[in-house]
Amino acid sequence: GLLDEASAASAPRLHAAVAVVRAVDAGAVARATPDRGQIPARVHAARLEALAGAGVKLRG
Repeated sequence: GLLDEASAASAPRLHAAVAVVRAVDAGAVARATPDRGQIPARVHAARLEALAGAGVKLRG
């Protein structure tokens, strides 16, 4: 059906985006962040920056 075709068409983009997110070295971000409470936000920001750098457009 139409949903299956749309899902199949977006699968390569999704896989590429997941690869970009996984490539962010959370450990390196954590080591560079002295305030432990800020680590999750910094990792999140680094992942968003990596996605933007790879040309991945996010909705919302």
